[in-house]
Amino acid sequence: MGGKVIRFGWISIAIVLATMIGCRPRETVTLGPEFLDLVSPKDVVHLPDFRFFSGEQELPRICKTIEQMKPEDVIVAINGVPLTKQDYDKLMGFKLKGLLRRKDMSQLVAQETWEQHRRTYVRRFIAQRLLVDNAFATGTITTNALLETISAKIADDARRRGQTIAKYISAFGEEWRYFVYERCIDEAVAQLVKAHIPPIAEVESNFVASVQAQVTADNQAANATNSARRAILEDWRQKIVSGKATFDEAMKACAKLGASECGVWGEFEDGDIDDERVNSVAFATETGGITPVLDSEDAVRLIMVITAREAKHDADGTITSPATRTLAQIAFAKVPLMIEQGSVALTMDLKDQMQLQAINLYVTTLVTNGMNHVVYPHGSKLFD
Repeated sequence: MGGKVIRFGWISIAIVLATMIGCRPRETVTLGPEFLDLVSPKDVVHLPDFRFFSGEQELPRICKTIEQMKPEDVIVAINGVPLTKQDYDKLMGFKLKGLLRRKDMSQLVAQETWEQHRRTYVRRFIAQRLLVDNAFATGTITTNALLETISAKIADDARRRGQTIAKYISAFGEEWRYFVYERCIDEAVAQLVKAHIPPIAEVESNFVASVQAQVTADNQAANATNSARRAILEDWRQKIVSGKATFDEAMKACAKLGASECGVWGEFEDGDIDDERVNSVAFATETGGITPVLDSEDAVRLIMVITAREAKHDADGTITSPATRTLAQIAFAKVPLMIEQGSVALTMDLKDQMQLQAINLYVTTLVTNGMNHVVYPHGSKLFD
C-alpha cells in the first residue's frame, strides 16, 4: 500500500487503479473499454495488497485480540476478501493523521475520535464489504460505471482547486490509494442505497413537530433537575461557610441524594483539571477553603481544598516546583440537554436516521441469509 510519485500531468482514475493492480499505464491512456477490460470489480473496490482468503479455516481454540495478532494475520474475511492486521494498522494510521491535521479539532478530541473509529472499524469494514458485494451482485453497479463516476468526481474536485488530477492525488502522499478506495466504496454503497434500501419510514411534518415538542419538554425537565442539584450544593455551601455543617457531613448527605462523586478527588498540578474555570477557582482557593458551586459541561460540583502548595521559583523566576492542590468534591452529574433544531435541520437528521436504520437492517439480512461468508480466523473478541 506504499505511495507512488505521479510524474505525468494528467492522470485518470483508471490509470490510478491500473497502478493499484500492477498494470503499467501508458500516459496517453484515457478511460475506455480497452483499459477497463483489465480491471475487475474486486480490483476497483479493495486495497491492492489484499489477498483472497479461504473461509474454510477452523477457528483456533485460543482467540487473539487485534493487539496480539501478527501483521499477516487476518482479522476478518468477507466473501474471501480479508482485512489483515497490517492493513488495519495502516488504515488506522491514515485516519489518525487525517484527524490531527484538522484545524477545527483539538488533539484530545482527535485522539478520542480516532479511538472510537479504531474500535468500530471492523464492523464498518464488514458492512461496507457486504454492501459493495451486493451492489455488484444485484447489477446496481458495474466496474465501468463506477470508474466513470469516480473519475468524473475526482476530476471535478481537482478542477475546482485549479489543479491537475496528478497534483490533486499526489497531495495525499502514501494515503492516495486509501483515498481512491474510500471514494469507490462510498459511491457503490450510495448507489445500492438509492436503488434498493428505502428508509424504514417517511418523515412527515407532524412527526417532526412531535419530536421538537418532546425535545423541548425533555430539556425543560433536565434544566429543572440540574437547577435542583445546584440548589442542594448552594444550600450545603451556605451551611459550611456559616459553620453550621462540615464538608464531611455535606458529602454523606449528598451521597444519599444521588451525588455521582463524594470524596477525595485527587492531587492536581496547576493546569491538570480539564475545565479551565474549575482549575483556576481551585488554585485560587487556600487550604481548607470551599469554592463556589461550579458548573461544568458534565457536572455541578462543590470543592474543598484539603492541602495547597504554591509554586516555587528559582532566582530567574523559572518554576522549579509547580503549584498543587489536593481536592475533595461533591459532584452531581448534569442531565445533558438535547440540541433544539429548527424544522428543516431536524427533518434532515430524522431522514438520515430512518435511512441508517434501514441500512443496518439490510446489512443484518446480508449477514444472516446464508449467501455471504463472514469469517473471524482468530475469533471475534477483537479488544480486551
